[in-house]
Amino acid sequence: MTPSYQNLWHRVTSRVSWQHFWMGLWLASWPVAVFLSANVGRLFSFTDLFLFYSLIASLCCLGLFVVGARERIALWGMVGFVLFFSFRDICDFPDHHWPSLMLYLETVHLKMAYVYLFFCAVILAFVWHFLRYTGFQRFLRYSLVSLPFLPWAETLWHAWPSREGRPLLDSMPDIVFKKKPNVYFLMIDGYPREDTLRHVLGGAQGLGTTLKRYGFFVASQSTSNYHFTAASLSSELMMSYHHSEKKFFDDHLFFLYPIVGDNRVVHVFKNHGYDFVFAPSGVLGEMACWGKEDVCLTKNSASEMKHCLRGLTPLACVPMKHVYSEPSRVEVFLKKRLRASGPQKPFFILAHFMQVHDNTVTQDGVSLVKPDHVVVDKPSIDRAHRACQQFDQKIEQLVRTIQKDDPEALIVINSDHGLLMKLDAAMSRKERRHFWMKWHTHYGADDLRLRFNNLVAVYIPAFRSAPGRYHRYFYDDMTPVNIWRCIFSYLSGGKVPLLKDRNFLALFDEGRRKYYIREEVTHVVKPQP
Repeated sequence: MTPSYQNLWHRVTSRVSWQHFWMGLWLASWPVAVFLSANVGRLFSFTDLFLFYSLIASLCCLGLFVVGARERIALWGMVGFVLFFSFRDICDFPDHHWPSLMLYLETVHLKMAYVYLFFCAVILAFVWHFLRYTGFQRFLRYSLVSLPFLPWAETLWHAWPSREGRPLLDSMPDIVFKKKPNVYFLMIDGYPREDTLRHVLGGAQGLGTTLKRYGFFVASQSTSNYHFTAASLSSELMMSYHHSEKKFFDDHLFFLYPIVGDNRVVHVFKNHGYDFVFAPSGVLGEMACWGKEDVCLTKNSASEMKHCLRGLTPLACVPMKHVYSEPSRVEVFLKKRLRASGPQKPFFILAHFMQVHDNTVTQDGVSLVKPDHVVVDKPSIDRAHRACQQFDQKIEQLVRTIQKDDPEALIVINSDHGLLMKLDAAMSRKERRHFWMKWHTHYGADDLRLRFNNLVAVYIPAFRSAPGRYHRYFYDDMTPVNIWRCIFSYLSGGKVPLLKDRNFLALFDEGRRKYYIREEVTHVVKPQP
């Protein structure tokens, strides 16, 4: 070490105590704890990602260690560090802590980056003003040190294996396959039913009409069992309605685990020697690879790290283009699989796509406009229609590739729910009194029905030349909970019992912040004449 560096090291270490170091280390664990609490189920498949995240936290800790040479600068750094990396917690605070008693931060657009930076400046000015008081310094120091306890406690809470009871499932018989084709499950999130696309969005034809030309059965009156993804897709993969010994369901645990692979459909395929291939909707989010799959088509640790880290900070609020999974990923996988030498196991692939849900047009997976969960109202109808049209072409191309390169494959294409509509603005007094209007105050009953009108399409090669044979297993008003029961009836040559097709509205309990499957709305979604 050169003399100049020795002098610098001496000046820093002589002014920084071990107390500063450990305080900085503990505070630097804040983003790590938040990351763990959000991704506790994924660490076994993303060890490299976790180590990379820890490295960044260590660099932040080193920075705090250096600025700890001066007490006032250290406190500034600690406050700024906490505010920067706790941004998501700050924005979510009203949603989880006494929302009726606090100002919702979204109402003042705190999620905009420039407002948040102004908020940080005000806090730092407040801290600077009161630093002259020894008692306040002590209070601030202890408060900052105690802050990381919350996300660490949340991590342990989510990781506790027996916290949420196992779901109670509708009965299923043992299944033995007589046929073992490759099976493609293409989930298009939020895709509307054909009549919705034609009459509401103004399309001449939708994906359903296109798929019929390729030999698909398309259910003309299909509806979803639930109106949002977590409940609907997990119910479909469990082949069961959601039941629990508890009154309330935790969205992130009760609904999420089945989606990422811990479900009956995947278990049945794996028991018959299949590989489970998962192509989630993108590199970030709840629907990502959790290690339950045999092959993950979108695992990208560096990209996930960038999005995870940015998601904790106000940087996520700056308009940025999102990256989506594309149907072409499935085509690339199929061609690689077919070129592989040696015997190959059959596979079940679940591919989830979000473009239509977000009403966005993509090119090579990148959104061409700022993505958002767009409510389809009159001004945004054209945008929603363009998103559907473009994605129809991509799915059609994928279907052609599968039928050409894997001619014996079975294909299921469906959506977990329809589009979120806001077209029936005029509600009658009677409608406003209905329970669902209490929670969906801006939407009429017709909008609620459109929300449940989803797409269900199935392709079985043996039935292409005789479409009437589809009706031995499938029917026009089927719901997702019965799709795989029908598929397994075909593959096993038996008769898997079907469940009654029903529709439920999952309301949000404000007191406990839990999803609660409270009311059946079949009579609203499918009114009797």
